[in-house]
Amino acid sequence: HIKSGKIRPLAVATAQRSSELPDVPTFAESGVPGYAVQAWNGLLAPKGLPKDIRDKLHKASVQALADPQLRQRLAELGGTVVANTPEQFGAVILKDVTTWKQVAASSQISLD
Repeated sequence: HIKSGKIRPLAVATAQRSSELPDVPTFAESGVPGYAVQAWNGLLAPKGLPKDIRDKLHKASVQALADPQLRQRLAELGGTVVANTPEQFGAVILKDVTTWKQVAASSQISLD
């Protein structure tokens, strides 16, 4: 709908502008600082997975994500391939869990 002109986006919720929508400002650029949210997808495995198996899965994943056709298709869907290390991805998860715990607490959100 954006490309057809039926709707006009006001801002993107990520910290940087989207490569798919380079003319659309971020919320921070639009005067709403501190508002940046990014969705992510990743491959997770059970705790205690042997390092050699984890390394093999990681290598195969990075290799698959290097495929130009896959990268192009993911970009068409609005995705950005990162393919970082398991430790870096773990840090992303921990940061998001911490952030959303704080949001829930400060907003007094709870599960019933």
